[in-house]
Amino acid sequence: MFDYISYDKLIQSNPLFDFMNNSIESKFDLNLYSSIININEANYETALKFIFSANKLILSNIKSLLTESYTRGYELLIKNQQLCLLEQIIEYKQYHLNDEIYLNEMTKYWDRGFDMIGQEDPGLYEKFLSIRALVLPIEKEFEKYMILSKIYRKKGMFNQCEQILNRINKKLCDNNENEGDLKYFW
Repeated sequence: MFDYISYDKLIQSNPLFDFMNNSIESKFDLNLYSSIININEANYETALKFIFSANKLILSNIKSLLTESYTRGYELLIKNQQLCLLEQIIEYKQYHLNDEIYLNEMTKYWDRGFDMIGQEDPGLYEKFLSIRALVLPIEKEFEKYMILSKIYRKKGMFNQCEQILNRINKKLCDNNENEGDLKYFW
């Protein structure tokens, strides 16, 4: 199932790969999540191989769907953008770690992409926030997570809104001293 990678070695190193192989149907998603796991474990070369495999899966369809209509090709464009973000994160972690100037410039670039996403699709917004979380902790992304919870609330998706607020609260509270401070945003 995995291109260029020994699946047996992956299962030995992380049982999550076995779980993903049995529960995720989309080869693209499997490659995407595998690359994220490898980025977290600092296996950048392996992560790049997964990104390349995922990219190969969507490139053949992107041109034909965009030729038909933008709406049909939109999902593949989003997937392609996710892969680009992962490649940028790998570049940052390999060559620019602890370089705040580079991280700030990269974040400004990503923020322009957030402006284009808009607030119509909270799931998409959350996907991009999750990828950014590989280098930007919730503390630095507080405003974006609050916007996400607001989007969920406006759409009537109160469980997701509460989950986001609880995630923020958990990260921001030190030893449960200030627990519940965000309940008023709810």
